[in-house]
Amino acid sequence: MIENRTCHNMIHEAKKMNKTTTFRDLRRQIKATHKQTQSWRKTAVLHNILTRKGRPNPSMAWRIAKKGYDPPSPWMRDLLGLPTYKLAPSCEHCGEVHVSMRCPKTRTYLDLFGMPIKLVLWKLANRENMD
Repeated sequence: MIENRTCHNMIHEAKKMNKTTTFRDLRRQIKATHKQTQSWRKTAVLHNILTRKGRPNPSMAWRIAKKGYDPPSPWMRDLLGLPTYKLAPSCEHCGEVHVSMRCPKTRTYLDLFGMPIKLVLWKLANRENMD
């Protein structure tokens, strides 16, 4: 079994052993290892998929390989050799990353009276349609 080690030591050992850079590569490696070992526990030990107490976590190995589970915790991501934080998705409309779920740059107005006066004047000056 695995000897007692601190979390800090486990992370540094995992970084030395685990050269995975992307989640897709990690998932492929876990599937290939499971195909050879036929055991999720052995797969978890070989890929350093551990609990915080240092025990192998076969259920996490299964979730990553079969369900495509991308662990959200920075500790587990660091242990697996993945980037610590996930990248935020960019907006389809403007291409920027927003804190809110809606893009503040795309706004539709129901009628002429709902528009700000500056926008109405700009549309009139530039001969744009008022819808």
